[in-house]
Amino acid sequence: MKKKRIMIACLVIGFIVGSLWMVYRLQENNKQQEQLSAQQKVEEIQEHYGSLVQTQRVTLMYQLQEDTYQLAGTLGKGEVISLADEEITAETEYFYADQLGYYVRYQDVMPVNEMITYDQRFQNYIPFDESIVLKEKTTLYDETGQLVLSMPEAMTFPIVIKEDDMYGVNYKDRLVWVRRQDVDQVVEVKNSQAKKATAIRTFCYHKVYDPKEETCNKIICHAMSQMEKHFKYLKEEGYFTMTMQEMLWYIKGKVNLPYKSVCLTFDDGGLNTKNVIKVLEKYDLHATLFLIAKKKADYMISDHLELHSHTYDMHTYGHCNISPRGSAVLCKNSDVVLKDLIKSREVLDGAIAFCYPYYEYNDQLIQLVKEAGFQMAFEGDTGLVRVHDDPYKISRYTFSNNSSVNELAYWLHHE
Repeated sequence: MKKKRIMIACLVIGFIVGSLWMVYRLQENNKQQEQLSAQQKVEEIQEHYGSLVQTQRVTLMYQLQEDTYQLAGTLGKGEVISLADEEITAETEYFYADQLGYYVRYQDVMPVNEMITYDQRFQNYIPFDESIVLKEKTTLYDETGQLVLSMPEAMTFPIVIKEDDMYGVNYKDRLVWVRRQDVDQVVEVKNSQAKKATAIRTFCYHKVYDPKEETCNKIICHAMSQMEKHFKYLKEEGYFTMTMQEMLWYIKGKVNLPYKSVCLTFDDGGLNTKNVIKVLEKYDLHATLFLIAKKKADYMISDHLELHSHTYDMHTYGHCNISPRGSAVLCKNSDVVLKDLIKSREVLDGAIAFCYPYYEYNDQLIQLVKEAGFQMAFEGDTGLVRVHDDPYKISRYTFSNNSSVNELAYWLHHE
């Protein structure tokens, strides 16, 4: 009997020890699983973290108040922001965007290698002596109308550009847009002491050739050496060389440009465009080529040269006697001319500016230019361009093959 009790006791003890061991192993396995799960969570969060991150969708921003993350604003999709250095744990839910002073959820961002570089041309514009005061919050958009960010603070900005339904403003060295309907008031403020342009000169050149490779004795031909002298002078004198959009804004009183502003244009196009681009890029200047659109070619593409219309294929003369040259756009059937103008815009990706062939135009042609969708057109007069001028009669001074730097300097400062 005693032996039996001992055996039973041993079995019980064995069962208890075995059970305890099973519990211990189960607890250890659970700990390992938890540790593995936590490590996987950290790795997942780290995939979203970097010194620079980009929003993957419209992203909410948060403020940390009394250990609680409270909604504070919105970031647009595709915005790149910098993050503060921080240790990632399995409990991390938000990243601190030190550039903005807000937090974002880690799931909404992914790391990128570099900050987006925005066009800084607007830094040359002179702010109006007016500032906008926003209503209850600040909502900013990019040039396409997409949301950049929205914040609860009602901010104040100097006006850089006045569009019909938007104001262009500077936010952290980026041109962004504010809807006029979001503005509480416009106040007069002296925002700049810089001297503004009260009139602007537009210059016209034609063919630019390299004498080492060809000869050109026409009055509209410019040797590379002539262009070098002209552009070197403009660069050394600190001239701002305008785009067509800037010219249109200026004429409509939507932007203030610096006192030393000039508009450079070239007519016709062709292989010589390579020489134009070479000199423009050397001196970091901007110009417009009024291109006979059927000549468009890949070698004409440059950040320093924009393409606008000189017709698609109607830069010809001798078609009638109603003008000295009898330009085709004056003499051909209106439907034919309009079709050509529309085609030129299509080929030139929606060009907004037109240049009259041989500087010839009349009221009918101006109407056709408008119907084709052009917002401005250039003639051949020698006058200056001023705010509220007719945008379809923009004056240009044309240089010849022997125009000197002194001639350039003279026309920059005289009527």
